[in-house]
This record gives sequence, C-alpha cells and structure tokens, in this order.
Amino acid sequence: MLALLALLACSSTPTAAPQPKQELWLQRVAQTPDAFQALMEAPAGGVSSRDGWLALANGEPRAALADFTAAGNHLGELRAKLDIGLLTSDLNRLERRIVARVKERLAERPAGSSAALEQTVAVGKDCAVALATPPAAFAARAASHSAPWSLGAEPFATEQAEDYVRRTWDPCVAYSLAQVTSPDGTAAALELQGLADDDPLGASLFAAWPTAAKAASASSDLLGAAPPTAAADDPQAALDHIRSFDTALQALSTSMDGQPGAGLVRDALLANRLEQAWLLAQARVALNANRPHQALVYANRALNPGAGADAPPPPLDALVLHADAALASGRTREALDSLLQLARRGPPVATGLHELTSDLAVLEGLGRQGDSRED
Repeated sequence: MLALLALLACSSTPTAAPQPKQELWLQRVAQTPDAFQALMEAPAGGVSSRDGWLALANGEPRAALADFTAAGNHLGELRAKLDIGLLTSDLNRLERRIVARVKERLAERPAGSSAALEQTVAVGKDCAVALATPPAAFAARAASHSAPWSLGAEPFATEQAEDYVRRTWDPCVAYSLAQVTSPDGTAAALELQGLADDDPLGASLFAAWPTAAKAASASSDLLGAAPPTAAADDPQAALDHIRSFDTALQALSTSMDGQPGAGLVRDALLANRLEQAWLLAQARVALNANRPHQALVYANRALNPGAGADAPPPPLDALVLHADAALASGRTREALDSLLQLARRGPPVATGLHELTSDLAVLEGLGRQGDSRED
C-alpha cells in the first residue's frame, strides 16, 4: 500500500470523467478518480483524512478511528466503528473457542494439575455470569466502558510451577470488547446506509460489500462468484469459489482499462485490496457456518494476497480469522503463528489469547511456541 500513499499525494484528475451507476467502489475509483482524491484531501481549513483511509485499507480500524476523529470525518468514523465491531466479534468467537478447547483438554488431566489455568477456564466458560458476579481479579472491569482496549494488560491468575511462575490471562477480555463495541458497529452500519446516497464511494471504499445498503454483509456472490453450496466442509469448494472470484475480478479489471482512474486502480493495487476484503468476509461466513476447513482456505489466501514487496503487514482481522480457522481445524501450531504476530501488534487482549493457546499447545503435547513465560 506504499504505492497508494504516493498516489494519494497526486491530485491530477480528468476534467470530464464518466458517471455510470456502478455498484463496486473499485469501479467508482476507476471511473471517477476525482471522487477518490476528494476523500483524501483536507477540506478548506480542515485536516486531511488520508491517514485514516490508509489505516482502514491496511486493516487497522482503531488507528483509522483516531485519525478520522482528528480530521472531523464523521463518515470515516462510522466506517472505522463498523470494522472495529467486526474485529471484536471475531476476537470474541476466537476467545470462546480457545477457552472451550482448553477446558476439554483439562478435563483429560487430574484435577488440580494447574490451578491457575483451571480457575481461568472456570471463569471463561460463561463470561456473562462471571462479569455479573466478578471475582477480585475482575476489579478493573468497572472501567471497561471508558477504556475497553486496556483490559487484559495484567495476568489474571498466577501459580508457582517447578522452576517458573505460570501466568494466565483474563479469559473474557474479547467478550467485554465485543459488548462495548458491537452496538457501535451495528449503529454505524445503519447510519452508513442513510449516508450512502450522499457519498457512495466513502461508504464502501476498501470494503467487501458492494454498496452501503449491504454494509457488513458477506457479499458471497460478489462479481457473480457463486459461493460453496455443499453442506460439507470441503476445502476444494472454497478453492473453486476463489478461482471463480479471481476470474471475475480479472475480467472486471480488464474492462476498466482506458478509464480515467485505471492507472490509480492498477498502481495502488486496489483490486488486491478488494480481493483481500472479500476473502476475509468469506472466512468469517465459513466460521459462523461451522466450516473451518473452508475458512482456513480463505484466510490463508488473505494472509498471502500476492501483492509483492509493496504489501503492508496482514490486517489484524486476517490474523484473527486465520488463527480461529486453524484452531477449529485442529491446527494449533498454525494458530499460534498468527496469534504471535497479533500479540506483537495488537492490544493486550492479543497477548492473553496467544498465552492461552500456548497453554493449549502444552496440553496437547505440542510444546511451547513464542516467548518464554518464565519470570
């Protein structure tokens, strides 16, 4: 996306761009690049929203929200809040899956073999109940609505092992984040639909949905790529779906040759961004439908979009969805790889998810991955 950053500084646009009614933001950029440039430029006497759009394109919605707020860009704030809501929902689903898997493995061991881990799982098995009658370790929870992303910075429980101190992390951080941010995301999606007529490009730029009227919908048949219809969790069906989408996207890209913004679309790798957003949407749909092997196919491709040296780090939601799909497919080691990257980039909740999955790996006999937890 470095190419995008360079191109955003360019304000040269055609004087008479065509105005056909197109559904996809990619087509709108190709046909009316001046509208794209207008999104990036600062209003008279105002602050540019360029950094916010770049953060949104690169899958960093919290940074995008801060930038849009600083620029006074309400539509941008809505887009960021919607993406934050999706991200925390994904984190919550992953957190619940990790806790359930650890609980299953602990049930296979003698009771009391890991008191700290057993305490953590006992709380995490029903966060709604735990937060209604919180133990002492949840004392800071009262401030969660004012600073939800700071939760989980400290260990939830500790115990002395043979030669190190075992630490476990709060098992309900992602749950709490989802409780705080999901209503904002839902409200943002509804408001975006009302603003779509005024700014159709801004309402859907870099997203997987075709129009703001379908904000946050999966758009499985985007570009006519028929989604998997088999009930079975068949990875080949997901591969076929991706091939169908790739063929349609290539045809779309070819059809845009010669349009005023075709060079911008090509040089800024915007088709790659559309595909990545679409892949993440499909991974999310597959996970919610209990098709983890298909979800893993989509997520793997989203992590490796083939954009070359210009590609930014994977979006946070790509790491979350890949970890969730890998864990649900019985590939704990692959999940740890993505969670380690997430922990190095993300908020405190990511550290807890990585550590708890490391505990799961130990219980499964896979050994420890990542940083040592010895003091």
